[in-house]
Amino acid sequence: VVLLLEDLQWADEPSLFVFNHVARNIKDLRVLMVGTLRTGENEAVEKGMEDMSDQDLLSIIDLSSLKPEGVASMVNAMCPDNDFPQSFMDELAQRCNGTPLFVIELIRHMKTDRSITIEDGGHVLKREDYTIPDSVEEVIRGRLERLSTQAMALAEYGACIGRDFTTEAIMSNSVIRGHEEALGELESSGVLNPLDGGSEFVHAMYQAVIYSDISPRWKANYHRNIGEYFETAFQHNPNEVLYELAGHFLRSNEHQKAFDYCLQAGEKAEGSLASAQAIEFYGSALGLKGKLRQGIDPTTESDLNDRRGDLHNLN
Repeated sequence: VVLLLEDLQWADEPSLFVFNHVARNIKDLRVLMVGTLRTGENEAVEKGMEDMSDQDLLSIIDLSSLKPEGVASMVNAMCPDNDFPQSFMDELAQRCNGTPLFVIELIRHMKTDRSITIEDGGHVLKREDYTIPDSVEEVIRGRLERLSTQAMALAEYGACIGRDFTTEAIMSNSVIRGHEEALGELESSGVLNPLDGGSEFVHAMYQAVIYSDISPRWKANYHRNIGEYFETAFQHNPNEVLYELAGHFLRSNEHQKAFDYCLQAGEKAEGSLASAQAIEFYGSALGLKGKLRQGIDPTTESDLNDRRGDLHNLN
C-alpha cells in the first residue's frame, strides 16, 4: 500500500497529528507513506517533519527547483511547435523561481487571455512585452479576475468549506443564485475539478488565495452558513462532523455555538486519544470567554484548564 500526501505545507495541526500517528504505526507493515512539502511556507509543519526525522519516523529527500531547461520543457509540452523568443523563456525561468505551478498557471492564463494563440498549427506569443507576474498568487488572481460575480462568490464559499466539498454542501448557500451555472463556469475555467458527488480546487493554492482575499465580514457569514448546513445535514448524527461544526462556528460570529461545539469536539478528540486536538479545542473554547454574553461558568473554566494541563502532561 502506498499513501501519497501532497502539499503538506498546507497541513493544520490535526492533520500533522494523524501523519505522525500513522508514521508510528506502519513501521512493521508493507506500507509506504510519501509526502510532498514546499519549504519556507509553514514553520510549524517543517519543525514537525524535522522532529519526526530525528525520531527516525521519516526520511527527508530534498528536491531542487526547476532549472531553466526544465521550465522550457514544461512550456514546450504545453505549447508545442512554438516560436517564443528566448527573452520570454529566460524571464519566465527567472520569475517562476523553479515552481512548476507558476509555469502551468501562467501559460493557462496567457492562453485564456489570448496572449498565446495558435497560428498555422503552432503556438505564437502575441505580445512579446507581456508582463510576467512576480508570484504564483498574482497569476492565480489574474485568472480569477475573469470569473463572473456569481462564480467568484461560489468559489469563495467553497474555499471556506475546504479543498474539496460535496455538491450538496456547495449548493447550501441560498444567497448565491445560479449555483449550477456558476459551478460549471468554475470547472470549465480550470478553478475546480469535478469529483463523484462534488468538486475540488485544482490546487491547494487556489483555495488559499481565494480564502485570503475574502473580507472578514463575508468569511464570518460563509462559515456560519456552512455550520448551519452541517447542523441540518447531520442532525441525526452530529458527532460525525463535530470538528467541522466547531471549526466553522469558531470563524463566525455565533460565539455560543462555537463554544458548545468546541467543548464537544474536545471531548471527542480526548476520547480518541488525540491529545493535541483536544488541547486546541479546549483552548479555543476558553478563548471565547470574553465574547459570550454570560461568560464561562467558573466550574467549567476550571475543568477545561485542568483537562488541558493533564493532556499537556500526556504529550
